[in-house]
Order: sequence, then C-alpha cells, then structure tokens
Amino acid sequence: MTILFATSEMAPFCKTGGLADVTGALSPVLAKMGHNVSVMLPGYSVIDRKRYHFEKMDYTIQVPMGYEPKTLGISSAVWNGVTIYLLENEEYYGHEGLYGDMHGDYCDNGARFVFYSRSVVEAAKHLELMPDVIHAHDWQTGLVMAYLSTLYKGDSRFGETAKLFTIHNLGYQGKFDAEVFLISGLPSEEFHWTKMEYFGKVSFLKAGIVYADAVSTVSETYAREITGKEMGFGLHGVFAELRNDLFGIVNGIDQDEWNPSTDTNIPARYNAADISGKKLCRRNLLKYCGMKAKAKTPVIGMVSRLDDQKGLDILEEGVGRLVAMDVRLVILGTGERKHIETVQGLASQYPDRVYSLLRFDDEMARMIYAGSDMYIMPSRYEPCGLGQLIAMRYGTLPVVRATGGLADTVKDIDEHPEDETGFTFYNYSSDAFVETMARAVKIFRTPNQERWKKAVQFAMLQDFSWKNAAEKYIKIYNYLRNRDNI
Repeated sequence: MTILFATSEMAPFCKTGGLADVTGALSPVLAKMGHNVSVMLPGYSVIDRKRYHFEKMDYTIQVPMGYEPKTLGISSAVWNGVTIYLLENEEYYGHEGLYGDMHGDYCDNGARFVFYSRSVVEAAKHLELMPDVIHAHDWQTGLVMAYLSTLYKGDSRFGETAKLFTIHNLGYQGKFDAEVFLISGLPSEEFHWTKMEYFGKVSFLKAGIVYADAVSTVSETYAREITGKEMGFGLHGVFAELRNDLFGIVNGIDQDEWNPSTDTNIPARYNAADISGKKLCRRNLLKYCGMKAKAKTPVIGMVSRLDDQKGLDILEEGVGRLVAMDVRLVILGTGERKHIETVQGLASQYPDRVYSLLRFDDEMARMIYAGSDMYIMPSRYEPCGLGQLIAMRYGTLPVVRATGGLADTVKDIDEHPEDETGFTFYNYSSDAFVETMARAVKIFRTPNQERWKKAVQFAMLQDFSWKNAAEKYIKIYNYLRNRDNI
C-alpha cells in the first residue's frame, strides 16, 4: 500500500526527541515490508541537503495562508527505501532550530505549522501520491487531519485515504490564539468546542484527534491512561468519544543499532550467552567518571531529557537515601534550566557517588547503557520510553515507575518470576522509588547473583524490534481502509 507520513522531525535528518527516532525507524521497516512509503518534513535550514542528496524540484506551489498565499518549494531524496520530501519555505523554516531557541518557542510556530499542514496536502496533490494511508504524528501535523476532512474532503485524490493520527506525548498540544485559526482557511464552523477549539484557543492536537479516522498512542497502557482525568491533560473527554478507535502500540528499537555484541562505541562486546564483557564496560564508565566502586556496589545510569515529566523531583528528594546505599549514579542529559541546576547540585553534593554530564552525547549514552547495572526512569508519566528498551538490550535492569510504556515493557522481578526484566513501583513518590531501589540493590548484592544474572539474560533476549510494531500498524491501516465509512 502507499503510505504517507506527516511528521515534524525524523532521524537522522532533524531531531529534538523520541518522535524523530520513531519516524526514522518505523518508515524504513514499512518500506522493507514491501510498502511504498513517503515522508513529508518541514524544510528546516538545519537539514543537511548535500549529505542526503536532496534535489529541489523545478516548480513551486502557492499555498493559501490567510489573505496572502505563501510559496512552497519541494526537495526530495530517497533514504533507506523511503522517499523524503522537504517542504521548503525560507520565511518559516529558515530558523536555526526546529521549534525554538534558548529564549523559548518561536513566536510564529502557529503559522509555521498551519503552512506545513496545508502544504502536506497540497504537495501530495501535485505529486499525485494518492496515498492509501496518511499517518500523521503529534500536534504539529494535527491540521493535516482537519484539512483532509474539510476543505479537501471532495478531492478524488484522497477519497479512499485513511487517516491515522499518532500521539507521542500528550503533554505537548500545540495551542495557539484564535488568530492562528483565521490564517488556516478552515471553515469557521470548525472553530467549535466539539472540534478544534479549546478554551478560546485553537488546539492542533485536538484537531488531529477529532478529524482522524483513528488515533494511536505509543503504548497500550498510555492509551488507557489518557482516557482518565489525571493523564488526559484536559482531553480525556475527547478520547472517551473515540471508543474503539484508540489504539496503543509500543515503540520498537533498531536492534542492529543497539546491539552490545557489535557496538564499537563500547570497550567490550558481549551478548546474553556471555556477559563477561559488561564488566570491562562498567570499569571504563567508572574510570571516565572518576569514581571507584566495588563489585557489589551497583552502578546506576540515567539518560534522559531533563524536564518535569522524568521524575527528577522524586529523585532529588530521595537521593540522600539512595546514595546512603553505597551506589554510584551517572546522569546524562540536558533540558530545562531548573532541572539542569538540580542535577548539577546532586553531583556537587555527592561528588564521589553522583556524576553528571549535561549534554546530548550518543557515545556516552552507550557507555552508560553498557556500563551500568541498573537504569532508572522514575517518570511522572511516560507514553512509551525507549531508554528502558535499550537498557535491557545491554543487560542493564530498569527500575521504573509503572506508567505508560514502562508498565508494558518492564516486568518486575518479584511480580513476574517467569519473565522478570527489571523493577517497578506504582506510587509517584520518593518513598516508593527509594524502596524499590533498595529491593533492587539487595538482589544485586546476593552472594551468587544467580537471580540477577537470570533477569539480565532474560531482559537481553526480549524482542523489541520495529518489525513487531510495524505489523501492528499495518493491521490498523488495513482496518481503517476496509471500514464502511472510509
């Protein structure tokens, strides 16, 4: 089938977070399964057009934008069997970043993604793509669903097109002042509380939910959580209307890229059958961090975006009790200033037991995954999470709060003795986190470590490949295409 992805970021071309990893991994897998896959990205200036051999088409398109149409150029390249289209406009995408800079979000983001959304539909028309499925991702693409369901509803090119909208993180909704709706050109009746209006603003995410044929999220548990008030971010009532058209599919990882038996960025290779190389990775990590630890001193890793979602408040509250267990904690990440200062403070307060690297560093992340004994994700909420999947792949047992994708992928060593892969806790509190860490440390320190080694081996053998996720998306695509109302 012909599948068109609409996404605001995609690895390796442009990335700020997990959305890019998902679209950059899922689309090639779908292509390898025999489908015709295209991706449309905003033509950000940060994308290296020479490196990926993009060629600009010799025509432009006029895209309606309020009272003044804007010019759309298109560049294309083929990457891993997927056709990538860049939707070009210097005014909107000449910025140095994707969504903002050190001062905050760009003030014209509303207009930028109105233009992008309408450009997706206009470009598909002019390229004669006639997709069987348009799969849109996160708030930046929400108006794609709205345009297809209103202004372009009678267009024969999209008459049989199914519309799937995937939410990667409900915490980001793309809400803008009503003036942004005016430049969209959408019919005035669509600015209504039952559609895309949200307390006087226009919500791009709500538009994606309301106008799509179905909505998916990135784990089954998260799909259930967002229907409740606590995790619904004000949209739980909207999700209740979806009934049987809300799906949860756990993200995958590239198991060739994340493979300790072939990873040249770590000091020793190892696998589930022989994990002896992990000891050298552990020693090298400690040496890099200037820390010393005995064999029974657990090394704990954390690779994370530093924001409110990630549980840094309960980590800070419980860190004194945690380091009192004689552990070593290595944190890698960057994000909000207040959380950067929190992590800096922990490293300063406990210099021999806490080490921080406040940057994005892929090679160092691999060192932490391979060199740690445990990996912590005490998240307030977590739609899916990739860190725990990578950690398990490297034989590092996750200690996580049982929310979203963490609940779906990590099986507690005490609750699931037959398929144990880590440790979980339920209450969002420092007490629950520290108690679970104490339980993990106790098992790690048992004399022969047989129970620990069994869990490590089982975790390493888990199949979190993208092929599993891709097959589930194909089932949804086919379900939508075959429904009577499409």
